[in-house]
Amino acid sequence: MDPATLLLIPGVLGGLALAFVLRRVNRQDAVPVPFHPEPLSNVMNMAHVKVAGVGGLGLVAMALVVASVIPQIGRSLAIGLTAGAALAVALILFNRPRS
Repeated sequence: MDPATLLLIPGVLGGLALAFVLRRVNRQDAVPVPFHPEPLSNVMNMAHVKVAGVGGLGLVAMALVVASVIPQIGRSLAIGLTAGAALAVALILFNRPRS
């Protein structure tokens, strides 16, 4: 037999034996848990998402799509964009070297 088969057969048998033992050990009576769905929220926090690469750009694009569909989010993003642009202009003018 080749070395791969010598390792594969005991590995599969050992995995099956471990699965059987874990299934026997974890036998517990199922207790039904009442399901209480959370109400939907209009809060979308993109502050901790790092915009890195195509994935991050896709997240920003998805946030813009959601903001265009839900008016409350669109208003919040518009206010943040306006305030951010105003702050950027103020900081640029304040930190401009004086001659």
